[in-house]
Amino acid sequence: MKKLFVLILLFPVCMGLAQNSGESEFSLEQAQNQEIYMQFDKPFYLSGETVWYSLFNMTADMHKLIFGRRFMELALIDRNKQIVMKERIKVEDGRSAGQFELPNFLTTGNYMLVVSYPFEDVENFIYRRVVPVYNPNEIISSEAEAAREVTAQSAGNSALESEYATIVANKRSYGARERASVDINLKGFSSADLSVVVRERSMSTEKQRDIRSIMLNPANPEVNATLTPVERTNYRENKPLDWSLVNSHGSLLYELLQLDSLDGSSIPYAYVAEDQVAMAIFEVNPGLFVLDGTQLTGDRKTFFFNNFSFSKRTFNSMTFRTTRDMADNEGMMNFSWIVRPRDFGKVFDPELQRTPAASDYVLDYAQRKEILGEIYRGQAYEAVPEKGRELETNRMNYRPIQFKKTADYSDMASVPEFLKEVVTGMKVWNTPKKKDVKINFSGGRYESAPLFLVDGIPTLDMEKVFEIPMTDVEGIGVMKDPQNKTQRDQTQEIARFGYFGSNGVIVIKLKEGVTNPFQEEFNALLSTKLFIQNRPFPEPDYNARNRNSPSPDFRPVLYWEPLVKARRGRAKIDFFTSDDVGIYEVIVEGIGENGQVIHARQSITVGNPVLFSKN
Repeated sequence: MKKLFVLILLFPVCMGLAQNSGESEFSLEQAQNQEIYMQFDKPFYLSGETVWYSLFNMTADMHKLIFGRRFMELALIDRNKQIVMKERIKVEDGRSAGQFELPNFLTTGNYMLVVSYPFEDVENFIYRRVVPVYNPNEIISSEAEAAREVTAQSAGNSALESEYATIVANKRSYGARERASVDINLKGFSSADLSVVVRERSMSTEKQRDIRSIMLNPANPEVNATLTPVERTNYRENKPLDWSLVNSHGSLLYELLQLDSLDGSSIPYAYVAEDQVAMAIFEVNPGLFVLDGTQLTGDRKTFFFNNFSFSKRTFNSMTFRTTRDMADNEGMMNFSWIVRPRDFGKVFDPELQRTPAASDYVLDYAQRKEILGEIYRGQAYEAVPEKGRELETNRMNYRPIQFKKTADYSDMASVPEFLKEVVTGMKVWNTPKKKDVKINFSGGRYESAPLFLVDGIPTLDMEKVFEIPMTDVEGIGVMKDPQNKTQRDQTQEIARFGYFGSNGVIVIKLKEGVTNPFQEEFNALLSTKLFIQNRPFPEPDYNARNRNSPSPDFRPVLYWEPLVKARRGRAKIDFFTSDDVGIYEVIVEGIGENGQVIHARQSITVGNPVLFSKN
């Protein structure tokens, strides 16, 4: 199997399909009337940390969230105009949320976060923001005092009264690892989309803009004088957008270059292993294709490309004679991604050349992270279980309706024998001259071999499948079109495989811990992260059993939830405090049902500090 590679093409590809594959959700005039605001869990980051964000996409004039679906691109640029990170993001009804990791090798400096649309000129970005990043090794001196001075300050009058919301905590002061509950109450309207963070108040910076900045009028000389050059260009009044592919903004399109030829008049299709779904790819020019991943889920996806030929065949049985459309799998195809270069130098700003000064808090925070890292690397403590975190499941491992466990048939010596004697409903050949499987259906037998899924990994390598030891197999099942309207579950089960299931699918589930013999081939298939998928923010679960865990907890961010829905005038959050004494802020930002721009803050204090120092 060929190792697929990324190909950078400098010539344009016809994007006619991009303009027509998805519905036009808004006109060019409406598209230009939009702004972005992003809230983050922290105002600065250390290299190697995860950046958590919440995005609001709203109209520039009325500040209402924009209904519909958009696929945008999020990029992080360094002072050398190089791309540190570039990912697609999905914006649904004006909201998006997610996270990305900063590389450990990043040096201390200002970085530029840019939100734009794929296939559009990068100069037509929607949002820019400077993000300070500090490298701990660079800012911590060998003489720096590692012991942390913890003095609980008085919270004072730290509530920020909002025109549209109030924050009410069940207490003003909490102990270590105590559950806190906070009510968010709207004023005069019933619903809003919010994001909420609870973090140390010392993290905030004076120059940090909040969501109320979208209401500023840059035409006002006094306002314009307070905005940085980066901020000014986020306002539509100062920057009309010149988009040429508005109709493509609602579709997740990827370009493909064909590396080998099709078999005769066959047509290529893709099977997405992680989502267990088949999809078509569309030829826009000879050898150039477009893959529309709009309906797929986020994160990394792997594509198994095959080409199919089609014909009509007549089948006879004792009860009926029928003609069916049949698809024959002609084998695998190889493609590579077409990656179009984007010149982010066009959106470069001199502010990136300035190195951010590390405040006392930043130095203290970096020292704490270093100490905690040493503690956990030394395995001195076990991490406290996380609150509400569900165990991740492998969606590729699907057990079909017709499934047989090998433990119930211990006398079967091989996979072919198990298929023939236990799974049944198929013709199996396992001789030195012929190794093949053909699945029966009501009225006939498929003329081509089925698709095999070995722990979810697709393959057509029959001989290698037959060689899997039965001692490695937990069970085997089959999926096929029963051609019987009363068997709806089985019909729906095979339907999502499209043409890949036109000759049936055989599922082989391996025992836990067994190495998949097709893993290497699977790793070589073409794959990409389609768009950032929002993950739960890690929070410790200090229930009765974990409350007294000796593991130190110095989280500066106690709570982060980027997608909070306020309904009937209120929303409620709860979280656990840490061991760290000090003042924390509950910060709520959002957009109300009629364009109300919401920003509210409320401070709480945490006592009972736990002190430790670096030896």
